[in-house]
Formats: sequence, structure tokens, C-alpha cells
Amino acid sequence: MSSPPWTVASAPRPGRRVEVAEPCRIYRDAGAVVTAGGHQDPDAQPFLDFLKSEDGAAIFARWG
Repeated sequence: MSSPPWTVASAPRPGRRVEVAEPCRIYRDAGAVVTAGGHQDPDAQPFLDFLKSEDGAAIFARWG
């Protein structure tokens, strides 16, 4: 049995980063909320709090 395609596509190697001139840059939103169903999960709000923390911001700054 061969590997599913997503395991090949998500091989553990970093992508290539290229600089794009300021007028051509497009920024993407990475919003997150606790959904109605997520309120039942005790880990949902702490995870969201982590994303908004300095540690979470550092991960977004490094990896996007």
C-alpha cells in the first residue's frame, strides 16, 4: 500500500521564502474563534489564548 498523497505533499522540509515588493504583497488573515461546538471542548479557549499570546505571535511571525 502506498502512502496517501497528503503525506508526500507535507514532507517535513521547509518551503522556500521569497521576497515580494511591497506594492505586490498580499497579506492573508488567519483569524480564529471558538465555535459554538468548540465551547464544549475545554482545550478550545486555552488554545485560542495561546494563539493570541507572545509565543503564538512568534510562531506566526516565523512560519506565517
